[in-house]
Amino acid sequence: DGGLMSAPPTVEAECAPLCLSAGLVFAAKAYWNGEALYEVRMRGTSVRVNLTLAITSVNQPPDLRLDPYFEFSEPAGNETVLLSGAAWGFTSAPVDISDESSQTLTLILVAISEFPVPGSPALLRGAPVLTQMGDGANVTLDVTAHANGEVVLSFLLRDDGVGALDSETKNLTVKFVGVND
Repeated sequence: DGGLMSAPPTVEAECAPLCLSAGLVFAAKAYWNGEALYEVRMRGTSVRVNLTLAITSVNQPPDLRLDPYFEFSEPAGNETVLLSGAAWGFTSAPVDISDESSQTLTLILVAISEFPVPGSPALLRGAPVLTQMGDGANVTLDVTAHANGEVVLSFLLRDDGVGALDSETKNLTVKFVGVND
């Protein structure tokens, strides 16, 4: 079976005195797919049957890892802040599955929450910019001068496999600490 099964299949038959039905019991290895051909023979007879077991591929959700926290001093003027490698280690599935490796993965920003400290201006002057590179991404923030507080960015990773699946949503917090100026 080329390693498709975790153990050889077994046949369970009810024979009293004739065998009118039988069942094939098998366990495929997790995340494996393909076909296996088995020949089933009934003892004491010349009966032989060829069975093909086909295990169909199932799209697995992608896996997203984020650095969950960045901290900066409040900017003195309007400033662009680069969160280099903020999202990293994109994988098409939580384990190494060869039929998932050809999928295209897209990082999606699903929510932006700002929590400025009282008296601080809005933290961001515009939407964050994502730059996806291979199995990671940078996030660029356009930050307002003298703003301090926290920005929480929520992301998910989407694959383009059959049924396009999303990873779990993950949060990245960016804190801008006030300075005495």
